[in-house]
Amino acid sequence: MLYWTDQDTYQFNDLNKAKHIGIKISGGADSAIVAYMIFKTIEECKYDTTVTILTTVHEQKAYQKVYSDKVLMWLIKEFPNVKIGEHLTNTCPAFKVGKLWTSSEYSSKQEELLDKAYELGIERHYNGITANPPKEVYETFYRSTGELLIGGTPERDGPKKPQCNNNTNQPSYRPLINTDKKGVADLYKQYGLEDSLFKQTRSCEAWTDNFDQHCDDCWFCKERKWGFGKL
Repeated sequence: MLYWTDQDTYQFNDLNKAKHIGIKISGGADSAIVAYMIFKTIEECKYDTTVTILTTVHEQKAYQKVYSDKVLMWLIKEFPNVKIGEHLTNTCPAFKVGKLWTSSEYSSKQEELLDKAYELGIERHYNGITANPPKEVYETFYRSTGELLIGGTPERDGPKKPQCNNNTNQPSYRPLINTDKKGVADLYKQYGLEDSLFKQTRSCEAWTDNFDQHCDDCWFCKERKWGFGKL
C-alpha cells in the first residue's frame, strides 16, 4: 500500500516478502503512525507477517513503556488479525547534569534490543524518526523562563535523506525521515486518528511520573503543538 503527504510518500508493499519484522514504538505520535500504516497494510493486504515491538525506556522518559503499551493495545484492537510477536523492552539509565537529565547509553541500549530482535528472527525493522521543523521554526522554541530550547538532532535538518539504510545485517526503514510534525499531523487527519490513536501517544520529555498532561514547555511539546496545533 502507498501512503503520502505533501512532503513525501511511504511505501509498504515489500511487507509481502517479510515473515517477521520489528517496529520501534516509543509511545510518541511518530512511531505510532508508522506502526498504524504497517498494521493497516498487513491486515488489509492479508500478509502473513509477524510484528515484534521494540521499546527502549529511558529512565527520564518513563512514559515510554506506558504509552507504547497504550499504542500497541489500540493497534491490536483496531487490527485483530495482525500477528504480534514479543514486546521487547529494556531500560536505559539516566543521570542528572545541573537541572537536566541525560544519558550516554540510549543509542547502545536501542542497539542491544535490535540485536535481540534479529536473533529472534526479524528480517527488517522500522522506526518513526522524523525531520526537524524548519530551523526558523525551532529557533523560536523558548522555555517559559526564557531559555532557548535544545532538541531534535542536527542530522534531521537539511537535504532529503534515504528512507532505507544500507545495512544488510539489520536493514531498516525510516519512512518519515523527510517528514516533519506537520506532515505527521496530516497522516493523522487523513485517516481520522486525531481523536483515537493520537490520544494514546505522548511527546513530552519533561521529567515527571505524572502523565496526566504535557508540560507545554519542553522542545518536544513545542514541536508537537507546532505540528498538530494541540498537545
